[in-house]
Amino acid sequence: MHDLHRFLPEHRGPFAGVVRSLSIERASWVEAGRVTVETVPGQLAAFPETDQDRRRREILAGGKLRAGGRIRQITQWQDPGTTPWAWSGSGRLGHAGRVCRFIERYVKVPTGRGRGQPFRIRPWQETDIRRLYGTDRDANRAAMLSISRGNGKTGLSGALAVAELFLIPGAEVLTLATNERQAAIPYFRALESLEKSPILLPHAVIYADRSDPGTILPGRGASMFPLPAAMVSALGYEPTFAIIDEVGFVESGTWVAIQGAGGKHPRSLLLGIGTPGFDRGIMYGYRDLATGANPPPHFAFVEHSAPLTWDPGKPATWKRANPALGDFLARDALELDYATFGLNTFRTFRLGQWADREAAWMPADTWDALDVVPGELLPGSPITLGFDG
Repeated sequence: MHDLHRFLPEHRGPFAGVVRSLSIERASWVEAGRVTVETVPGQLAAFPETDQDRRRREILAGGKLRAGGRIRQITQWQDPGTTPWAWSGSGRLGHAGRVCRFIERYVKVPTGRGRGQPFRIRPWQETDIRRLYGTDRDANRAAMLSISRGNGKTGLSGALAVAELFLIPGAEVLTLATNERQAAIPYFRALESLEKSPILLPHAVIYADRSDPGTILPGRGASMFPLPAAMVSALGYEPTFAIIDEVGFVESGTWVAIQGAGGKHPRSLLLGIGTPGFDRGIMYGYRDLATGANPPPHFAFVEHSAPLTWDPGKPATWKRANPALGDFLARDALELDYATFGLNTFRTFRLGQWADREAAWMPADTWDALDVVPGELLPGSPITLGFDG
């Protein structure tokens, strides 16, 4: 036996008392905090072990993973022999069509009405998915979906993440949101859908530690992780599919970091899903670009909102902005919100309309639509001043 610190004096301080000695007569793994030492006969080497290396080692060797107070035993992974990513006729569907059919075939509803039942793609959802993805010949690299709360956007996000994880060999799927806790919501929705499927679950190895979660498909070389939507967290990743929940509330640098990583795969998509907010952030800016005279190529903005001229108290207005109303979105919830929310708050969160701030009396789109008459004011012209204070 040889003293480890004779070979690694620079690691004596941080790991003194943790690793005492090491035999170099046989190949072995010894974990010392965040450093792994690999030995072969006659050699000794040390290097930092990445999270991905650690997960791979645990999968191959078997290990115990903690999940909310439970210990989950991971045994050596074995290929179940099924191929849910390919079925008769799937090659003729186009990628967006394959995503929809995969979800309906294998993904389960994670929560709410129909929990545990097959995920049924509604016609309006399939239309949205096809518009967001584009065609195979003219695929989008980035897209945004603006839809009011309660229309299943988080559940759809999780279903899309599972589909992309399985359908693309070597997929790197990221779920992002304003902070780490929010980012975990679509991830765990996806995980619940996957765990409820007897066909999909055997293909996955789930790293169950809630402080560092992740899912790997060893047979496909694919992985899925949640990340906080901060630019420093997003740098270094090259996702095939990244989904940002509540994209209207994230910093523009995060979107830029992920979008800038596009193009390194034959197919990749950055998808932002959210509800209009009171401030004009990145979601409003991309909406402006998409509806302008020169919309950006390979980008789609899909919006569900009620026209500003429609009566906000009418059920027909509610239905226009909420395609799930009467399906998995209850009408009485909107009746309560209309009676108790301020009008502008109701317009923003239930009718998909934009406003500058909660107390604003006029939606931003109404102000933007006003005519601007160029030129100087003539003597005697009527002038109206408004004050807020």
